[in-house]
Amino acid sequence: MNSTIHQRLHGIRLFEDPTDVEQLSPYFYIPGLIEEKAVDPRVENIVVEPCIEKPKQKTMRPLPPDSLFWNIFIHVYGEGEFFNIGSKFTNREWEEKNMIRTFFTTKPKELQTTNHKITLGNIKEMMSEYMVSTSTTLLGIIGLSVYYKLSIILVDPEKRTHLSFLPMNTDKETLILIKNRGKGKAPDHYEVGDDIKDTFGLASYIRPLRAISTYKRSDLEEIAELVKIDSGNKSKDELYRTLSEQLVWK
Repeated sequence: MNSTIHQRLHGIRLFEDPTDVEQLSPYFYIPGLIEEKAVDPRVENIVVEPCIEKPKQKTMRPLPPDSLFWNIFIHVYGEGEFFNIGSKFTNREWEEKNMIRTFFTTKPKELQTTNHKITLGNIKEMMSEYMVSTSTTLLGIIGLSVYYKLSIILVDPEKRTHLSFLPMNTDKETLILIKNRGKGKAPDHYEVGDDIKDTFGLASYIRPLRAISTYKRSDLEEIAELVKIDSGNKSKDELYRTLSEQLVWK
């Protein structure tokens, strides 16, 4: 009804005859009649790479004076944790060493699981170092190696020696640190290395050699040749004493 009125008002009469629909058939959409345009393969194979902004790499900052401790810290926790410290190195070092001291206070026998002999007096000295000292000694490294379950090897390229700290239980890759002697009053500085070849392994952090009875003279001569010390015409006792004095870690 409404459509009829609309047609009359506007003078338009739609589809009153069935042939009206047939006259519109050329304008109907029939699938398949439209030819699809071929895609240029050169365009199809173009791969648009997403624009990803690469994070800026942080430049490793110089280590604080206690480079022994901080090299070990970075090896255990990673450079990211080191950068997060900001400038509060003293506080972070104290927190870490206090945590280690607390651990060994409750489990002192853990310090016996290493290649170095530790006395009760050594343990007390070590705990005191962790509590108040701002530098790490060789005794302190023994505790760090056991606590972190980490083998640590210090290398002195000048003396051609190395000193190993080997706990029984390890779960990390061995850390090799190269010693660079400080000039004047500057402390020695350590850097990460990867090689201990052509260096002599010291017996302990206290004595560079085992008991003299465990060596032949030829053994001592080989050691002297490796570390570039003239054995000369020294007797076995003299050569042993010379090596012991010059190879001690300091």
